[in-house]
Amino acid sequence: MAKEKGLEKIKNLIGQQFGNLLVLSYVDIQEKQGSHWLCKCKCNKKIIVSYKNLTQGKTTSCGCANIKSKGEQKIAEILN
Repeated sequence: MAKEKGLEKIKNLIGQQFGNLLVLSYVDIQEKQGSHWLCKCKCNKKIIVSYKNLTQGKTTSCGCANIKSKGEQKIAEILN
């Protein structure tokens, strides 16, 4: 199902999972290009992400995955 936004058609992403993010709803942000979506991360934090970043795999968490990865890297450095 697509939504109309001017001449642009927006694919409905509600309910889809992108990495750790579950898409909850469409967010209309007038000043930004493209469509934006409210997502809930597996850590329960909610963030707004662009269609492009979701579908191209550029954003897959709220940032909690990066923190965990950095923490794991520090532990590996200490152990080595």
